[in-house]
Amino acid sequence: MSEQQNSKLNALQQAMQAKAGKEIVVKAEDLQEEGRDWSKTFFEPETNKTYTVKFLMNLTPLDNIVHRMVYKHLPDPKRKGKNFHYSVKPNVRAEECKPLELFFELHELRKAGDVLAEQKIKKYLGKTNQGAALVQILEADDKNLIGQVRIMAFSTFGENATIAQLLDKKLNPTKSQIKAGIVREDIFALTPTSVMVLDVKEKIFDGVKGRSFTDSVWTAHKKGMHIFDENGNLVYEFKENDILPDGTFNPAAEQYFEKAIEILQNPDIDIYEHFAPKTLDMEMKEETRKYLKQTIEKVDIVIPIIREAKSIAEIENQLKGTATTQEAEVIGDTSKEDLLASSVPELAELEQNQQETAGQATTPQSEQPQSSVDDILNNVAEK
Repeated sequence: MSEQQNSKLNALQQAMQAKAGKEIVVKAEDLQEEGRDWSKTFFEPETNKTYTVKFLMNLTPLDNIVHRMVYKHLPDPKRKGKNFHYSVKPNVRAEECKPLELFFELHELRKAGDVLAEQKIKKYLGKTNQGAALVQILEADDKNLIGQVRIMAFSTFGENATIAQLLDKKLNPTKSQIKAGIVREDIFALTPTSVMVLDVKEKIFDGVKGRSFTDSVWTAHKKGMHIFDENGNLVYEFKENDILPDGTFNPAAEQYFEKAIEILQNPDIDIYEHFAPKTLDMEMKEETRKYLKQTIEKVDIVIPIIREAKSIAEIENQLKGTATTQEAEVIGDTSKEDLLASSVPELAELEQNQQETAGQATTPQSEQPQSSVDDILNNVAEK
């Protein structure tokens, strides 16, 4: 075996060992703009269809599930009548996030009976919590999708957090479930694991059409990652004994692990680059940095306007004066920002939790309160 092949396999072994047994939090930016084919990056299940997907580990230093909190109704000062999305980490502090800082200010006023503060929160400071993971599509009505590995984004809080709840049951069984014999499963392994059947239905969430995953389930039959050739033919499915007790790979499967590494390192599905929330002091591609700077500039413009305005009409009027239509980059007949905002429909579903917290913090399983699905759904904040 060549030195390069050994290096790749050693890197995969190290990644697997680093993630093995690690506690996974499931429950709790607009997508990066690059003017590209987002279908190569994100898996977008269609309503009235079913899919079978296998969750896969990502080879970046990030966890296998990456979280973000998205402010989705901030008015865009560059594009008249449009909103923009601003992503932050779910446990961000108020002093690190101007929209959250403003929310706390307005929340205090709201508690004192300030109607305008309530209107500002409702109209501009709605946010949603999302997670994302890599999945391989094993079965689909559209045969062209079979075998593809994509990033799947999903809600991690609220009425449509079904996928997050299903993941949590596998990754973080409760004490009573463990006592009953349920064992935590590493569903991200390349070898056979439980796979999820996504049953996608159309549903209206507070007057907005979206995707419901309520009928989705885990299958009893476990499957490994599939490897296909360039013609779309299945050439290998990873088996239980492909990873030996000492963490090394079965020699007969090494060439397929090399192919898996190639697939998982495809920059098109880099969760860090295309999904994870970022700050300017982090490493990122130059086009991503440019987009982030533009987004922060928008935040710096609109937050003071919202804070100081004496009416909603005043906010709208001030934004009319700052908007410039020529700055919106267009793909076909659609601006990039509109295209990206619609690429994950969950972004447009509920007015999410207007809570006094900044989202769920990442805590070890032993420190997390045990919550039933009913508890989670009952904790959806008031609209």
